[in-house]
Amino acid sequence: IQQRGMEPDYMKQLKIKTGAAKRTYKEYMSYQKEGETQRAKVKKMEDEKKDEHDIKAQKKVLDETMLMLPHTKTRVEEFTADLEAYIAAIPETASIRTSTEFKAAEDLLKEINEFLKKPQINLFLYNYFATSIQGKKKKKKKSTLR
Repeated sequence: IQQRGMEPDYMKQLKIKTGAAKRTYKEYMSYQKEGETQRAKVKKMEDEKKDEHDIKAQKKVLDETMLMLPHTKTRVEEFTADLEAYIAAIPETASIRTSTEFKAAEDLLKEINEFLKKPQINLFLYNYFATSIQGKKKKKKKSTLR
């Protein structure tokens, strides 16, 4: 409850919103790294002519990871927008604007927004799906020759 003449408690909500954006951003980065690792593992297995069943199992793991990326990216964008809106709604005269937590939230927003602008996120997804589609086309061509 806010008392007369006292500033609202912006800090609690700022910490919650910053934490949510940070956690989801880290989760996205983790999925992206896992996808890159799995993709390299599948390619290595294919190059070494490993058992087709094992390769298929690893591709399934890769598919599951790749399917998480768009959803997680959307959540990052939502939490980032929420934090941006919250920061914008805090009055310029509020003392929280000089706190380290406020500065950390602004820095996080800057980092996430710069990352989301990078084309490599979309390029990573494109490379994955392009490779996946090419593999399916090759299989179709082989099956029509039989």
